Amino acid sequence: MARMLARMLALLLVGLATLPIPAAAQSLDRALIDEIITGHRLSQERAEAARRVLASLRFATQGVAGATRHPVSREQCQTEVLAAGRIPADPEAEAICGRPHMAPLVAAGRPRSEARVCIDRFEFPGLPCQYPVTWVTPREAQAVCRSMGKRLCDAAEWEGACAGSYAGPVDGGARDAHNRARRLVYAYGAQRRGDLCGFGIGKSPGCDRAIQTPGGDVRGQCGTNTAPAGWFHACVSASGVYDLHGNAAEHMNLPLSPAQRGSAGGQGVTEMKGSWFAFSRSATQLVHPDDCHWREPGWHRTTIDASNGHANYHLGFRCCADVR
Repeated sequence: MARMLARMLALLLVGLATLPIPAAAQSLDRALIDEIITGHRLSQERAEAARRVLASLRFATQGVAGATRHPVSREQCQTEVLAAGRIPADPEAEAICGRPHMAPLVAAGRPRSEARVCIDRFEFPGLPCQYPVTWVTPREAQAVCRSMGKRLCDAAEWEGACAGSYAGPVDGGARDAHNRARRLVYAYGAQRRGDLCGFGIGKSPGCDRAIQTPGGDVRGQCGTNTAPAGWFHACVSASGVYDLHGNAAEHMNLPLSPAQRGSAGGQGVTEMKGSWFAFSRSATQLVHPDDCHWREPGWHRTTIDASNGHANYHLGFRCCADVR
């Protein structure tokens, strides 16, 4: 009984839904898929592949109707952030990465031209002022990234993008030792701030009850209450990557050996990186740390290609791409 109660409390605090995903399907609409293809300037071959994969995502959504309450509209973001020039264009990054909306990753002080990997500047769909896509498993996220000529990021790549310095691939080891030895840093600086990123937005009214109820309608009651990517334009790393704290948490690949690295196929285990919209703005009331190098304790950890991979209402992803 004590173990069951502890499990229920953990689900309430972290907000993690259980599989299988309940409620009716709500796949991505054609207009969004078209915008993804156009916004990323995919070739005809890539566009056809991406369209097939995106259309096959049965439960992926930017927010289930009736439960989701986005705090900011896309139109507000486009007017007050994009049109106001608060997200600067980066033609040098595009030239290095060979793709729009990506940032090259290098060690601090090194020229960006040395980058061998790039990361999406925005949570998928990877476009400014678009809402993050959630209810996607790691396997599905990997398929989406690959269809676009990319891949799911390794945990160390995400951490490097967040910290503003990427020294190269790192394979997973003892997470407790990693966490004790980590350098405490956030995308925006050395001290945690609750006013810069997408925190404190709040869960939907029926969400906690659904999480606590066995077989509860988590999908129908827990809205993806995110802001458009880049709305929190000060929540950006020195690498030029947005929303690495707050808004939506993100699936990443954690390689346990060189053969499992993203550049070698990306078949490690899953790791959740970052934090999400209902996280407290207060540094003293966090469910867990959300600094750049913190390694989560194995929630819902499966291999990336597992058919039973986890998905929920506050968990999205972003892609990386190797520079050839």
